[in-house]
Amino acid sequence: MTIQTEQMTAALSHATEVARQRAFEARTSFHRITLDYAASLLRETLPDAAAVTIDSDDGDLYEVRDADGKALYRAPFTPASPLTDDLADDVSDLFRQVLPLGGLTEAGWETAAEGLPYLSIPLPAPYGAPAARPADSPLESRAVTRFATPEGTGTVLARIWPQGSAAVVLGVDHGRETRDRVRAAIHNSGYLWPAGTVHVQVGGDGSRTHGTLTDLAIACAILAAAGQIPKSALERTALTGELDLAGWLRAPAGVDNSVQTAAANGIAEVIAPDAASDQLHQLPVDPATTVHAATCLPEAAELLARK
Repeated sequence: MTIQTEQMTAALSHATEVARQRAFEARTSFHRITLDYAASLLRETLPDAAAVTIDSDDGDLYEVRDADGKALYRAPFTPASPLTDDLADDVSDLFRQVLPLGGLTEAGWETAAEGLPYLSIPLPAPYGAPAARPADSPLESRAVTRFATPEGTGTVLARIWPQGSAAVVLGVDHGRETRDRVRAAIHNSGYLWPAGTVHVQVGGDGSRTHGTLTDLAIACAILAAAGQIPKSALERTALTGELDLAGWLRAPAGVDNSVQTAAANGIAEVIAPDAASDQLHQLPVDPATTVHAATCLPEAAELLARK
């Protein structure tokens, strides 16, 4: 067989150029999406955030400024800033994914006033609201479930999209600890943690002090968004309970009051930890509300799948 080297070389050259262009476009898109996402996270607590500075040696968030250049946050700690260490770490994790890819100058990064290794970039404009979240993507998957605490009921919105690999839980105290606990519970229960970016927003009565009672709702919302349990099963059910790292359900103080709160808000079904079943049997709950007991995350998911 005679190999026509000139034609093969030309084809390989063309394929290389196409691949290079696609890689460049993918890098540019990843830079843009990451910056959009970082901006939306920062504006959850700093709605006037307009620019950031990072330490390019390690990706740490160094400073957040408003449109007038006033520092809203500066590492390692700004007493007057509402930006928590957990959220600052989550934003830093996003930038650490971008740095090894290069192309920072083309993406708009400039040497900061502090000099290298500090780099600054303006944040994209908000999506029509001060506390904008990442723009919807046609590839995005989402699911909503409800939770109950003694203070009230609320919703958990889980969003998953294929770009990146960050995982953030907002709207609860100790968001990083909650994320790590729920991720371990999902993995150790035999489910797959979703590939891509996982963004969870917990919303309720305006209080961020939901404790660990939102764990089960967060886990089930993530699993539903990932297609591992049916989304429709979440519509009429509130979930309450703490997860341990192995996926077992714990019953911290307040489970009984959480169930009563759900019933008082007209929720038809509640899934709660079996560890609190003795207390739950004695509750004067509205007969229109059915309370199911689960010992672990897979059992709660099975109860949801039957609906």
